[in-house]
Amino acid sequence: MCEPTSLDRERVAQRFAALRGSLRTERRRTAAERRAFETFADRVATVDFADAGSGSPLGGGVGASHGGTVVSNGHAGSKRDAPIASIRRAYEETVMAVSFYDDEYGDDYRESLAAEFGPAVATALTDPTCFGPAAKAPLTAAIDRAIREREHLIETCAHERESVDAAGTLLPVAAELDSIGSPDSESDSFGSLEADWNRLSRLEERCGSAAADRQSAINEWRSRHDLPVDAPDVCAYFYEAQDSAYPVLAACAELAQRATTLQTAYERAMAEY
Repeated sequence: MCEPTSLDRERVAQRFAALRGSLRTERRRTAAERRAFETFADRVATVDFADAGSGSPLGGGVGASHGGTVVSNGHAGSKRDAPIASIRRAYEETVMAVSFYDDEYGDDYRESLAAEFGPAVATALTDPTCFGPAAKAPLTAAIDRAIREREHLIETCAHERESVDAAGTLLPVAAELDSIGSPDSESDSFGSLEADWNRLSRLEERCGSAAADRQSAINEWRSRHDLPVDAPDVCAYFYEAQDSAYPVLAACAELAQRATTLQTAYERAMAEY
């Protein structure tokens, strides 16, 4: 029998290691974002929104805008601007201060507010004429929602790690494929060829079973969160840096294809007897 022509187990092991690495990174970053939003919420709670007045347009106490900053010439304007400045400083020192922020998002303050809290809250926190006591409730609700989203994503990371670990049954399949190699009708007996063909058939079935389990896990996640057909799922989010958005399913398909290719070679070898 010829020596195996590929190291499937090593390749599959490297792929699974990369997936686990992606999940660890995502979980660590998401936990950091959750802590940042929690700290931001604590700092927002100390801001006196009543100092902002009613939120109506500023009167004659406000000078011209210079470099994006409202220059106030009166006491009312100073009181109105202080809460906005405090909130911005708190946001920049918490949410936008996580170590990976620029690499992951790279947006500015207003863009970040709009992405996290929606355009209405973003406008209220950046336009002094729109800011007032009424802005506190929607801002607080938006922060709570951002925290819950991070908590949910952390849980999703854990479930996805369990699914990836379950698919680790592909490793012994890959190892056995490595051990079989190509047939040699001149030196292998018909019984030996047939035995290896049967082994390959069982390995192909195990690949199909692993693929079905993995697809079931993906479908369950989509169903649980009621995602539309055209919406990306957790795999596309977690594994965007990988070669495939569905790396486990890709590994199942690749190993199954190798088993099928070898089966065909064994069938030809057996036909020569």
